[in-house]
Amino acid sequence: MTTFLALAAGGYVTLVTVLYLGQRLLLYRRDHTVPEPRDHGVAEMEAVRIPVGDGIEILSWWHPPREPGRPVVVYFHGNAGHIGERGYKARRMIDAGFGVLLAGYRYNAGAGGAPSEAALLSDARIAMQHVLDLGYEMERLVLYGESLGSGIAVALAADHDVAGLILETPYSSIAEVAQAHYWYTPAKWLIRQLASFLTDTKIPDLNSGLRAFRRDVGRQYLHLLPPGFSCVTTLTMAFLANGYSVKYVPIEYSKRAGRSKFHWWADTRRYLTQVIRLILGYNPLKIFIPLGLLLTVGGFGKLLYDIVDKDWRVATNTIVLLFAAFQVVAIGLLADLIGRVSRATDEVEPARR
Repeated sequence: MTTFLALAAGGYVTLVTVLYLGQRLLLYRRDHTVPEPRDHGVAEMEAVRIPVGDGIEILSWWHPPREPGRPVVVYFHGNAGHIGERGYKARRMIDAGFGVLLAGYRYNAGAGGAPSEAALLSDARIAMQHVLDLGYEMERLVLYGESLGSGIAVALAADHDVAGLILETPYSSIAEVAQAHYWYTPAKWLIRQLASFLTDTKIPDLNSGLRAFRRDVGRQYLHLLPPGFSCVTTLTMAFLANGYSVKYVPIEYSKRAGRSKFHWWADTRRYLTQVIRLILGYNPLKIFIPLGLLLTVGGFGKLLYDIVDKDWRVATNTIVLLFAAFQVVAIGLLADLIGRVSRATDEVEPARR
């Protein structure tokens, strides 16, 4: 039995090591295809190479708006495939008269760059600046993020006063991806139950393929959104915790294409961080007060035992237990106070139901 457990543990460590060493290959799927607009139904689009530094030029496709004053969509696609596979989406935008920039990534189309979250965000800013340099105002830009690109679009929208933000199949919660690929971890169920408990609202699903919300309401909470997984989870929590209504509309959808972007270590760390943020940021007293009371009852119970059974010799663990109870309650009160003080005074009034 001991040998079996040792072999199992060794196999698990080996698997984790292999995943760690190959993490970038799993997260960023390189595609060296150099697509041509005419081969993907958008022959009028211009293929441009946007320099992003270090001799790297990302392949992007550009088409100006039909008329002055029309919006310009800056599109960031998912990690799988290339910009040519999004040509049919650009086709619809062009036909509607919008300007479109299909922004590529540094690890695709032979650009030769090494991918990372910081590098992709930097490249995205340069791609957006490319549109501005063509003479289009920031107020006319609409950021469109698909899957991996949703985190990029959210990060840019948080820093710039753009006309709009569209998220398609965003990384609503790392828990969803973890649940699908790591069946032995009930992450999705746990985070949904925690969110429901903190907001006093039954939440059927923290995830959605398409999320529509008022721009003035959503902009209030862009600074809270992480640049990757869990952005839709955070938005849902922010709305519910601040009195806004969230309505779920069932839809039919096709099987998801491409490969998962979930990275076992980096995204698990972000998921755990997000759980802590949920607890501290949204009604922390619902967690800390019951836990503090539980520790207090346990501490006084142990104190009574020491008095009766140990002849008033109070054990060290009794003092530690009571001190822990005090600390937990104090942290909860402090987190609640910080949340109330930092809340914006000019929030948009929630609509009455």
